[in-house]
Amino acid sequence: MIMENFWMVIDFILCAIDIALYHLYCFKMLDSKECYKRYHYLIFGTIATIAIFIVTSISPYSLWKTMFSMIMLLAYSLKFFSGVLKQKLLYTLLFCTLVIITEVVAVGFVTLVKGVVTWDYLLLPGVSRLTTACASKTVFILLFTVILNLKSAEEIFLPLRQWLAIISSFSLMLMLAISLLTFGHVINASSFHSVFIVAFALSLLCIYFLMYYFFYSICNYFKEVTEMNLLNVHNEYIEKYLLQKEESDKMIKVLSHDLKHNLAHWKQLAEDKKYIDTLKSISQYEQAFEQSKLIDVNNDTANAIMNQKLLFATQNNIEVNIRGAFDEDILISKMDLCSLLGNLLDNAIEANMLVMNNSERKISMLIRKDGKFLFIILENSYKLKPIIKNNVFVTQKNNRLTHGIGMISIQNIVNKYEGSMNTTHHENIFKTSIMLQVYDKKVKSPFHP
Repeated sequence: MIMENFWMVIDFILCAIDIALYHLYCFKMLDSKECYKRYHYLIFGTIATIAIFIVTSISPYSLWKTMFSMIMLLAYSLKFFSGVLKQKLLYTLLFCTLVIITEVVAVGFVTLVKGVVTWDYLLLPGVSRLTTACASKTVFILLFTVILNLKSAEEIFLPLRQWLAIISSFSLMLMLAISLLTFGHVINASSFHSVFIVAFALSLLCIYFLMYYFFYSICNYFKEVTEMNLLNVHNEYIEKYLLQKEESDKMIKVLSHDLKHNLAHWKQLAEDKKYIDTLKSISQYEQAFEQSKLIDVNNDTANAIMNQKLLFATQNNIEVNIRGAFDEDILISKMDLCSLLGNLLDNAIEANMLVMNNSERKISMLIRKDGKFLFIILENSYKLKPIIKNNVFVTQKNNRLTHGIGMISIQNIVNKYEGSMNTTHHENIFKTSIMLQVYDKKVKSPFHP
């Protein structure tokens, strides 16, 4: 009785290891939901472990047991991790297929080493079964580590036809792996038969990794195509905005010029007639007119986009402080400058909007020139801790592809002008430092702080 309980505990621990590895896999490939705490994962993980343990005790190697385990793992990822169903279904299939293939390899190798031991004997509680389980988990963890270290796509950017082809391919591999296990037990395979089963399983494992690499290659391809299309649309909107802004600025300049002359004329008339109240009204209007200029960084394009963002920030109780200015010999295109500043300030404003205390909502930007380099240092308050994958900050919005295009656009501009971007976060302050080679003359800027 004691030994039976001991082996039950061992089997339960092995099931718990599978759940823990799957959690690690989802944590690497997906984003965990902010609303859940650690004990939520522990409770659901324990329930899933017990369920899979019971099914494993009834039928260790069977198709229905594998399908039930996949459903439990899929439910786990749906409950606690972000992402679409298509993405989670494929990751669950990839995980389970690797588990079964490594199980086949381990059982075959143990049979070969034991010599006379058959596969059915390995189902019985004992040292042989424990050895098989340890060998299986060791092989799996080694291969699993390789997979986690591979460059992975943050999202599955696959059209339905390609996604179905990938699903079908890995499903076929899963069926073949289960068939190998079933075949070994049905024929009560000895070490002689195990040689062929292990050889087939190793071939299947090689195919698995080739398919895995192919899967992420086409994911990255479609991701690049999608991002390029979105960037083109994004740039078209910016270009249209700049054209409309230029026309608007021309009209505003004309009106401002005329208004200045009219104010001067009205002021002179009021002084001649000794209209004190009228003079006060005109002076107040002149003061308001000067203040309406808001930000002036010595660049019309930058002024337009920054004042637009400043107005929105002010309406949402965000304190904005901008220091420095651009030099006239700046070589960056109007569209790139508009996109760079717009995306930087949009990200900063969105981060501040999540800060509940209005007094803590702050944005600070420093602009300076040093030789041929332009430095832009932006600091903003934030609430949600940034998520980093593959050294890239990941947006935490539901539609990541659309909203993440801003960071992609910024990075493309940085690369275009042979610059660099560095991001840090500390004590609820997110800092972005950008350096671009956009000046022709190696002369210190008069606006250099």
